[in-house]
Amino acid sequence: MPVRFRPSYVDYKEQNVGVQLAYNHRGLFSAALRGVYAHYTTTATILSRPTFTASALVELNMVPNLSVRGGYEFATALKSYDLDGSITRLRQLHLLHADAVYSLTKRLSLTAELRAPILAGATRWYGYTSQPMLLQGGLQFTF
Repeated sequence: MPVRFRPSYVDYKEQNVGVQLAYNHRGLFSAALRGVYAHYTTTATILSRPTFTASALVELNMVPNLSVRGGYEFATALKSYDLDGSITRLRQLHLLHADAVYSLTKRLSLTAELRAPILAGATRWYGYTSQPMLLQGGLQFTF
């Protein structure tokens, strides 16, 4: 199982350290876990980015012409302004997602995607409610 250590540098006020674990079994099954910790050097009252994020992704390619993926994303809570202008702490972000792609030909595919927030509440955007579950389908043509 390959382990990747990926430090990154944004600027002197933000340092990120991330770790990614990945496994691939002959292109039929793959799984990945990723976590990133960010340290911010700032005197700002409100920080618009999470301190810790984590994600997990599983992909299956066992049926010819069909790719199925599923995953989970997490981000720590942020602070934001509420409608009265006061500073408030928002909920953590939890999101489940899945998608499938069925290739009809080399250039034509059917697609489906599902995104479902868990523990929905106020979002990161000035008191608006979070997006409900989203289900999309489509036809993709590659030029």
